[in-house]
Amino acid sequence: MPSVVPLEAMRPGNLAKRREFARTHFTGVNPQAIGKVEAEAIDMRKWQAVRDPRLVFCTDESGFNLMTEHRRLVCLPRGERAPATRQHDKGRNNSLVIVIGHRDGIVAKQIISGGYKTDDFVAFLEQHFCPYIRQYRATLPDHLKDEEILFVADNASIHIGQRVRDVLSAAGATLTRLPPRYPELNPCENVFSNLKGRMRTGERAAVLPSVQIDVKRQMLRKRVMAYSAEINAATIRGYYHRCAWGRFPPPADDAA
Repeated sequence: MPSVVPLEAMRPGNLAKRREFARTHFTGVNPQAIGKVEAEAIDMRKWQAVRDPRLVFCTDESGFNLMTEHRRLVCLPRGERAPATRQHDKGRNNSLVIVIGHRDGIVAKQIISGGYKTDDFVAFLEQHFCPYIRQYRATLPDHLKDEEILFVADNASIHIGQRVRDVLSAAGATLTRLPPRYPELNPCENVFSNLKGRMRTGERAAVLPSVQIDVKRQMLRKRVMAYSAEINAATIRGYYHRCAWGRFPPPADDAA
């Protein structure tokens, strides 16, 4: 839970939506704590999900550019200057979209040059997520096969259109919109933080200054996909637990 939140998140209407969402999807919620930053952070640790986490998928996008991999801090003896050079031309942004699940981790991902528009996001769902989710349902335990699958997304315009709802519905999933300004309930935020941390601290091949910027961007996109592949399902289950979606007591037939 952040110690600083946007003013918009504290507007009465948005707080009401956050309380309603929390009461709908979690138990153990103290509605009076929502909107009080420290109290809400403590209260969220007690929440338990109403729905089995295997039925909850989350999505989000994040931007990457040529400066994403730069280390933010350098440790040197006092008085010495850092010898490293820094890329100042970040180039055009690249956008990575992911869908994550509690059981299988990152189940769909795609990176493109520039930002996602509705057409791009719908095509991504049709090509990458929907084929997965159709097969996934058949692998669930019998008591879950007919249950509703939630597709959790924030309120970005590309996520909430009727075309998105129709594509998801045809694949057997239901769009579930997070309340405004509530990233604490989207474990994708933790995935992106993990990914960018890996990129800043990991090894990467030296790129000569003479290499064209388009080639550098292609190399960056490959590294993004490679580092994201290192984030395993167990790690993502930890993020689900942190965001309360993963705190669900297993049914008796799964406990064994």
